[in-house]
Amino acid sequence: MYYDDLTPLQNRYIGDQGIESLYEHQISVILHIKNKKNMIVSMPTASGKSLIAYLSILRTLEDNKKAVYIVPLRALAAEKYNDLKQINNYGYRVMLSIGSVEDDINLDDVDVLVATSEKFDSIMRSGNKWMNNLGIAVIDEIHMIGEPNRGPTLESVISKIKTIKPDTQIVGLSATIPNGQDLAEWLNAKYVYTEWRPVELEVYAVDKDSKQMYSESSNDIVNNLEKDKDAVLQIINKTLSSNGQILMFSNSRKNVEKYADQYTPYIIKYLSSKNKKDIDKEAKELNDDVELSSAGKKLFALVKSGVAFHHAGLSNSQRGIVETLFKKRLIKLIVATPTLAAGVNLPAKTVIINETYRMGNGSFSPLSIFEIKQMCGRAGRPGYDKKGEAYIISSKSAFYNVINRYLQGNVEKIKSSFFIEDSLKTHILSVISSGFATNINLIKGFLENTFGSYQNPSFDVDNLLSDVVEFLNAYGFVTTDGYNIKATSFGKLTSTLYIHPDTAILFKRSIEKYDEKFILSIFQIISYSPDTIPLFISNKKGGDEGEIIDAIIQNYKNKWMIDPDKLSEHEYIRFLNSVKTAMMYMDWIEEVPIYELERKYGIGPGDIMNKVETATWLSYAMRELSVLFNKEVRKAIDRLHIRIANGVKDELVELVMLPQIGRIRARKLYDMGIHTVDDFVKADIELIATVVPRKYAENIKYKWNDRAKKDSTNASF
Repeated sequence: MYYDDLTPLQNRYIGDQGIESLYEHQISVILHIKNKKNMIVSMPTASGKSLIAYLSILRTLEDNKKAVYIVPLRALAAEKYNDLKQINNYGYRVMLSIGSVEDDINLDDVDVLVATSEKFDSIMRSGNKWMNNLGIAVIDEIHMIGEPNRGPTLESVISKIKTIKPDTQIVGLSATIPNGQDLAEWLNAKYVYTEWRPVELEVYAVDKDSKQMYSESSNDIVNNLEKDKDAVLQIINKTLSSNGQILMFSNSRKNVEKYADQYTPYIIKYLSSKNKKDIDKEAKELNDDVELSSAGKKLFALVKSGVAFHHAGLSNSQRGIVETLFKKRLIKLIVATPTLAAGVNLPAKTVIINETYRMGNGSFSPLSIFEIKQMCGRAGRPGYDKKGEAYIISSKSAFYNVINRYLQGNVEKIKSSFFIEDSLKTHILSVISSGFATNINLIKGFLENTFGSYQNPSFDVDNLLSDVVEFLNAYGFVTTDGYNIKATSFGKLTSTLYIHPDTAILFKRSIEKYDEKFILSIFQIISYSPDTIPLFISNKKGGDEGEIIDAIIQNYKNKWMIDPDKLSEHEYIRFLNSVKTAMMYMDWIEEVPIYELERKYGIGPGDIMNKVETATWLSYAMRELSVLFNKEVRKAIDRLHIRIANGVKDELVELVMLPQIGRIRARKLYDMGIHTVDDFVKADIELIATVVPRKYAENIKYKWNDRAKKDSTNASF
């Protein structure tokens, strides 16, 4: 079908996607797309809101403008990039940017950028000229603006676009926005809302004790379960017998893995011989890791039975394999923590929610209605199911509370968390250092453009702004005469490095008295900074972890860059946690295997790599700050940065600088007598090929020899 108010390119795109006709709610926004109106699009999962964004992007590209697609999570960014890269076929260039602050990004020829909010904020802070031609910003999962930890960054990004480039079209997407009209009013946007779903959703509350079920649609008790059989098993069998798949949510990693184990015997009988062969082939990668974790081994055993668990303790590759196998319908049941519901697009015929509470700060608290709705919304696979079913499991005593709260209650409104002084330090410094705000009034104008200011028009912005500017001035991030304001070299570098000002202050002091002989103290500073979530001391009964770490602190009393005796009780607990984290980093750079780190620190491979990624970023920041405060230690910090990035002893630093040479391969090469790049280039290819794939080895040798020839030619002149 051809739509007159869409351009030929937009119509071509629709056809290329195999879409025969648009839904009514998509047709209703065609004129908004044509006229480049701001939009807040609130539609259930799989109802076609992404297509509205993609068509809006194409309209912008045809006007020779640039587009950015902003997402909250890396996994979602990769998924959206895979969708949008088809635009390359029309002569435009799509790029994914989710890397670290170190990445040197060339946006000159990029037409569509897919990035996390943090990454795009970093690009904006650098003052990249690409922004000058920005025509549209799509904000996926825009409801994340109300999330306390990551929300302020997203709000800052939107507010900067709104302030610096007010002619930029903003399209916000979400499956659930209870006060979407507020966001629309804030952004001067059209509010596009529908509850229509391509697959009908039925939500039930289930009393696992009495086997009673309450139906949201009929608003009544329905008796679809047998009294003498396990409620969850009945739901599982019903789903799998109709060739469906199941997403089960639980509130902790421990429970996620427990349920995966518990239900495996009931799942495997639904696997055909072909299923089993395909799983063996597809899941081989899980068992082929050069450094297999214990979590990976456990996951591999479950996957062979058609079951998997999914949580942040797994590595990115492990989670990716699970998601791929589920999309290929080889895994029948995934048991996951709630974060999966806000991440990649993994619909299933049936969703089972085992708990409606989480543990935090020593007590249980209920999950929000919003979170439960997000999980339930994953039920129903377009193209496979006529109806999706979601079951919220509870005990008899909690049954009616679940009904009243989650099936009959109103979803919580999105509230801004922007006006927190600690967060404002970062975001106010960013608008100053980027050159946008050169005086107090311009900063105030930026703050008044935020969603927080829209929701709280009587908020005293002046006093809060005064306090933050006074802080930034006192610690050397800015200079000001009380009205005009300018970032110093320290302030600009802090903002560009994307670190919190309090982290920069901590690093500055540490660099000035840097001692490369006591690396543990450097890692402790990194782990103590506001930009790190440290490992926590175990409080298990009979445990002595805290006492051991306390003893280590006392033994090295004069070596720490922070005096532990001057800390408050709360600060000292954080100090204990940071020392534990520093010990993990020390083991990592001493090449302790991942499975041993898992056992020793009670964490998963995903946790380890997340911590390593944070330390890599922060050690890089420390290295860059050393140029301002102590140039003599830059080389030592740079070497430590390479070690933490790769998890190697000092002797392997040169080898891991080669492409495709990680810590396992570097150690094998070193033990064979290949200690340097020069040794590698001169070594027999047959010898190297026993450790490194031949094509990689040949490529490295070729590039190095070519580089050597060029150096030699240049030297002769």
